[in-house]
Amino acid sequence: MSNNTKKVKKVYKPERNKSWQLRKCVLVSGKCCAEELGIFATRYAAKKAALKAGYPSELISISNLNKVAKRGQCSKEFAAKYSNAPVQVSQVTKERMLGKGQVTEAEAEKFLRVPEPANEPDGSPMKIAVGSDERNGLTDEVIRKLEERGAEVELFGPLADKSVEWAEVAGQVAEKVSGRECDQGILFCWTGTGVSIAANKVPGIRAALCTDAETAAGARKWNDANVLAMSLRLTSPTVAKEILDAWFENGPDPSEKKNVDKVGEIESRHAKR
Repeated sequence: MSNNTKKVKKVYKPERNKSWQLRKCVLVSGKCCAEELGIFATRYAAKKAALKAGYPSELISISNLNKVAKRGQCSKEFAAKYSNAPVQVSQVTKERMLGKGQVTEAEAEKFLRVPEPANEPDGSPMKIAVGSDERNGLTDEVIRKLEERGAEVELFGPLADKSVEWAEVAGQVAEKVSGRECDQGILFCWTGTGVSIAANKVPGIRAALCTDAETAAGARKWNDANVLAMSLRLTSPTVAKEILDAWFENGPDPSEKKNVDKVGEIESRHAKR
């Protein structure tokens, strides 16, 4: 080990790694969009918010607030207003930052903002149908996280103390979503494959088997997925939290509506045979 490496190891402390203090801003065509979108802890979160708001990706750039001020892309008053504004983070990111000592409890309370979960347009909480062919720690944790978000949860299969196999429980959840009795559904089985296949047999269902947050975000944005399937074997509680954050923080991309509608056309065409 070199002397330089030793020096770095001596001075590095996790609590000093507070990149969130740089406060990431979204710029569209060089104009700062903090008023519309807010200030973010990470470049990823900032860009995701901008894309979700409908800005074309080629016009989006992400920069630190201090650089924006130095380049004259915002006024000194604007910079002063947002220099201590809370940055937006997901609950998972907040917990990770606290766990790593990157932020204290007091700093988290003052400087980190976890956005409230989006409710339905009329302000009512989302109703989520949740089913599995087995109950375990993962399913309990997901249900707890949904309730923390303010969702109204309806349980199926062993989660509701009923002995139901994967195909049947998938059908029950999918029918609730298809019939619009529930806004969305979440399903589990050992691999996640079986429940996703069964759910997709119900008209109007677009079930997506997701193993990570990026897949979940893409399923919501590009496929307008309305049922989330997860593997009991593969998914850890930590990954499940990240998947849920991505799933609920993303919505359908209007540019993909034609493709989603074509899926419905294919479904209708084969239903007539």
